[in-house]
Amino acid sequence: MTCSRVSEASCVCEACRRDRKLEKARAAQKRYADRNRERILERRREAYRASPDEDKARARAWYREHHDRARETRRAYAAADPQRKKDQDRIYYERNRDAKIARQREWERANPERVNARRREWYRANLERARKIKAGATARRRARKLAATGHHTRDELLAKWEANHHSCAYCLATLNAAEVTADHIVPLSKGGGDGIENIAPACRRCNQRKHVKSAEEFFAILAAEGY
Repeated sequence: MTCSRVSEASCVCEACRRDRKLEKARAAQKRYADRNRERILERRREAYRASPDEDKARARAWYREHHDRARETRRAYAAADPQRKKDQDRIYYERNRDAKIARQREWERANPERVNARRREWYRANLERARKIKAGATARRRARKLAATGHHTRDELLAKWEANHHSCAYCLATLNAAEVTADHIVPLSKGGGDGIENIAPACRRCNQRKHVKSAEEFFAILAAEGY
């Protein structure tokens, strides 16, 4: 707070003198940080290696308390040097790929409505790109299917559905004939064939959720969800 009677630079009141001292201290601190960047970073690394759990706890606590400030800082950093930010994100992803994928899948299972809303929003904002991606995926799947061994008919699929008591092979939901879809137990992308021995009658939701997972992987997900 500065005095309103004179300019800030020439004011001699206690508040203005205190503000000027604070500004000088901040400037000196910034100069020191610029000159000793690597030294400061190394000290932080050493402190982290000495007590990583405590350091992570402090970081999480600070982030919760200063969420908006942290978000704005990240955005400003990314805008100032987007290529460096992209490289850092790539390195982090490569080092933590499995853990990141597991966290993402766990969040998606816990928030299906938010996931679907985000997908719909992205689809509307990127309609042309989404159509190209879908067309490419359809073309690749068609090529794999043509190259796969064996072939099945709709009648064979319905026979399996009847043998399975008119239900989905995964979630056991009752289906009518129009709702039955053919799921490849071993995905085509992983070398599975298109013969009826590799086909399971499935509801559309399970077929889409299973995607390129094996049957064992998908059953484990359903078991975790209480099916």
